[in-house]
Amino acid sequence: VSAFFDVVDWDEPSDRYDQAVELFE
Repeated sequence: VSAFFDVVDWDEPSDRYDQAVELFE
């Protein structure tokens, strides 16, 4: 779980979150 939050850039949550979700699916 920590790795997931490390990947996400919370300054740009929308783009990075979607990208991270794709990586972790």
